[in-house]
Amino acid sequence: MCLLPAVVRAASIHLNPASARKLQPAVFSTAAMNDLGGLRPESPVLAKLLQAIRPPVLRLPAGNAMNLWDWNAGAMRTAEQLRRFGADPTTNMSKGPVAGREAFLKKMGGPMTPERWAALARQGGSEPLWGLNVSTMLPEENRAFLLHLKQANLPAHLFELGNELYLSQNWGDQIHAPEDYVSKAKAHAAEVRKVFPNARIAVCVNANDDRTNSPLAKAAPDRFHPAPLNAWNAALQKESFYDAVVIHLYYRPSELRGLNGVTARDFANWANVRCSAFCVDDILDWAERTFPRREIWATEWNLNNKSARGAKTHPFLAQHTILHGLFVANFLLNAASAASRLTIANYWQLNGDPLFGLIGPAPYRQRPQYHVFRMLSPAVHECDRIARLALPDAPKIRGPRQFDVIQAPQLTGFALLRGNEPRYLAFVNFTEERFPVQFTSSAKAAALEFITASQLLPGWNNPNNPSPNDWHPPYELNTRSITPASFTLEPRSFSVIRL
Repeated sequence: MCLLPAVVRAASIHLNPASARKLQPAVFSTAAMNDLGGLRPESPVLAKLLQAIRPPVLRLPAGNAMNLWDWNAGAMRTAEQLRRFGADPTTNMSKGPVAGREAFLKKMGGPMTPERWAALARQGGSEPLWGLNVSTMLPEENRAFLLHLKQANLPAHLFELGNELYLSQNWGDQIHAPEDYVSKAKAHAAEVRKVFPNARIAVCVNANDDRTNSPLAKAAPDRFHPAPLNAWNAALQKESFYDAVVIHLYYRPSELRGLNGVTARDFANWANVRCSAFCVDDILDWAERTFPRREIWATEWNLNNKSARGAKTHPFLAQHTILHGLFVANFLLNAASAASRLTIANYWQLNGDPLFGLIGPAPYRQRPQYHVFRMLSPAVHECDRIARLALPDAPKIRGPRQFDVIQAPQLTGFALLRGNEPRYLAFVNFTEERFPVQFTSSAKAAALEFITASQLLPGWNNPNNPSPNDWHPPYELNTRSITPASFTLEPRSFSVIRL
C-alpha cells in the first residue's frame, strides 16, 4: 500500500505557543464494563493496566449494563425488578456479559459495591464517572446509593443519566418517548443535586445521524445536507437541569455501505479521514451548536467494524492492528486540541471485549491502542496546554466512496506544553514512508518512543483470520535518542518525543 513517493522532503515545524489551547486531561480517559472482562477489581492485571495509562476519569459501569444496574445491590437488577419497568429479564442484554445475576456475583466474588469500583479507579488516580440507571430504577432507589456515596466519603462529582436510551429498539419498553426520558432524567438529577449540589450531571443525546452526515454536508453542501433535528435532541434542548451532553462516537463500516469491494487502502483512507481534525472538529461543533454552553462528554468512542453477530469468519479485522492504534492516537489528539467544550472522552473500553479492550484476554496481551494511552500519559499529567502543529508538506488523501469529498493529512503533529514551554511532541504517520522532520527547539537532545508495524491492515479480506479475541497482529516498540532539530518519523507509526 504505497501512499507516498519514495523521496520525501523534510518538514520544517515552528511552534507558536499562542496557538495552544488549554489541555483537558479527562479527554484521555476510558470506561470499564460491569464485569471487567471476568477480572475482579482487585486483580493485579487491572492495577498494572490502570497504573500504566492513568486515565483521569474512569466511567463505570459502562455500556448497556448501566440501564439495568442496581448500585445498591452491586449487580444487575433482579428479574422481578426488571419486569416492573417493562424490561425483559430473559434477553441477553439484561443478563449482561455473564450468564445471569448469580453467576455474575460468583464470578466477581460478591457484589460490585461502590467501594470496590472507587478502589479500582484509585489504582489509576482516576475520578469515577458514576453511571445512573434512570430507566429501570426509581429516583428514591438511586437516592439510597447517593447517600451511601456521601456517607462513605467516596468521590462523587460526575454522574451520567443512562446509556443510549434514545435507541428505541433496545429501550423502547422503558423509554416510550423523548419526553419520558426527560421526565425520568430530571427526577434522578434532582436527587443528585440534593445530595451533591456541585456535581456535574450529563444526559445522553443522539449524535448518530450527525456523526456521519454533518462532516459530509460541511465538505460538500451541494451533495449532502445536514440531518434535521431529531425529536430526542429537540426535547432536551428545552431543558436546563443538566450540565453536559453525552455523545457516543463509533466510526462504523456501514458508513461505507458495506465492506465488499473495499480494499485495505480504501479502509485505511476512510479511517484516516474519520479521525481527522476536519471530522472531529465538525461533530464537536455540532454538539455545541445543538446544545450551546454545555460541556461535551464523549463517554464512548472507537473505530468499530465488529463482525456480524454469530459470524463464523472474520475477513475484515481492523481491531488491534497498527491502523487501529493510529486511529486512536489521531482521534485523541485532535479531540484534545479542538476549539470545543469537550471536557471528557472515554475510550471504549478498558478491557474485557474482544474488539475494543486495551488488553486482550489471558495472557493479557497489550494491544497497540494500549501503548498510545501509555505513551501519552506522562504528557497528559505534566502539561496544561496543547497545540496542533502545521505540517505544510504532509501528504493528503481523500476518503473512499462518498467520503471522497473530505481530504485529510496522512501525517499530523501536536505539541504538549507546560505554560509556553513545549515538553512533548506527538506525531501520527499513516504513510508507508519515513518522514524527516526539523523542529525549532532549544533542546539539544530528546527521547523518542514509537510504535509501528510492517502492515497497516494485515489479513484484510482474509476469511481464514482468527476470531477477534485471538487476533494479535505483531507490532514493534522502539526508543531512541534524537536531536529535535532533525529527526525521522518511521512509516505506519505513532511517536512521542520528550524534549
